[in-house]
Amino acid sequence: MQQWFHSREFLWVNSITVCVLSFAFFGATLATPYVLTFFGDDWRSTLYFFGGLTGGLAILWVILGRERKTHQYLSYIAQSSTVNWQNVLRHKELWLAALGLLGTNISASTFIAFYPTFMLERYDFPLKYSAFILSANWLVCGLAGLIVARLATNWTSRSRILYTCGLILPSSYLLLIFTDSLPLLFVALIANGIGWCFFPILLTITLHLPGIHVKEVPVAHAFLFASVSFGLAMGPLLAGFALDTLGNPLVVLGIMSLASLSVIGSGISARILTETAIS
Repeated sequence: MQQWFHSREFLWVNSITVCVLSFAFFGATLATPYVLTFFGDDWRSTLYFFGGLTGGLAILWVILGRERKTHQYLSYIAQSSTVNWQNVLRHKELWLAALGLLGTNISASTFIAFYPTFMLERYDFPLKYSAFILSANWLVCGLAGLIVARLATNWTSRSRILYTCGLILPSSYLLLIFTDSLPLLFVALIANGIGWCFFPILLTITLHLPGIHVKEVPVAHAFLFASVSFGLAMGPLLAGFALDTLGNPLVVLGIMSLASLSVIGSGISARILTETAIS
């Protein structure tokens, strides 16, 4: 990103990227029940289909991706000959951003795994409606992220947005499990989508860490996405153990929704960042 854009444009670029991904997630989540039906309720074939689609897009990126090595970028590269892992991981802002992504993805993956079955068993709520609820919030997330990119012009305002998202997300998750009213569920999915507008902000943190070098940014970025992966893996695992222990899906989903409060911690650290360019 440093090859193509100025530091003040990083949040806007990340917001556009997240918006595109959100629309893709919306389509994939909404299409899953229909793809599953097409393959005769065979989950293995369905996973192969989406895996092949993802692999195809990755190949396109490898073929079409380009670099833009400007004089400024090359000077940054010359100044940072090696990657100092200690320099990357010493930033508490990075750790708290990772914690925020970990917690929110624990909540999200839990709901993706258990919410449709929970709604079907508790309220006799159709699976296709649950798929729409879980997918439509991505549309809101993408659009809200674009708005945030225009309104949040400094790290003080961005930290306030992170605080707000840390309160909106668990509240919206709780509303999703305590009602089968379509109007209230619609309000909850809108709120949940707005709550996810924090994502491009946390992705931008890696580009504004004090003293980080251009070659160290990918390491910091990988650290954040590792926390996303851990969250996605841990959510269903922890919820499954809790469900076996407690035997109450409502209580388990309620507890797991509270993990998204972790974004508040990310906001506490983000407020001290500046728009300083990468060294």
